[in-house]
Amino acid sequence: MIAISKVMENLTNPINYIAYALGFSLGNYIGMFIESRLALGMVVIRIITKKDSHDLVSALRSLRYSVTVADAEGNNGIVSVVFTVIKRSDIEKVRSLIGIYNPLAVYSIEDVRHASDPSFPMEEKRYSVFSTLFRGNRR
Repeated sequence: MIAISKVMENLTNPINYIAYALGFSLGNYIGMFIESRLALGMVVIRIITKKDSHDLVSALRSLRYSVTVADAEGNNGIVSVVFTVIKRSDIEKVRSLIGIYNPLAVYSIEDVRHASDPSFPMEEKRYSVFSTLFRGNRR
């Protein structure tokens, strides 16, 4: 607000316009850079493949990702559509798996605002040292 008010006070000075535009765009760029480095949140990856997707699905499931596969019909025949919800920080790992098992697959990545099942991706139950000490041996 302060920056735009200074620009409006001095409408005759074109340097103010340039400084405001540079500050605004630099702020957006830095914000996007920080957000991509933090990689918070979840994404859904939709993979469409003509090739058999069993190896890719097995690799994803071996890494404990929850995967849904559906057969569908595309422009050139039968395809498999693979859906998985992952942490944003795992995108590169999944993209490399797609490149290894099915490099011709078409995929899209979208942000997930809310997932009804908080177990995406499937996680092993972890117990702290204290909880294992106090849990005892129940039968």
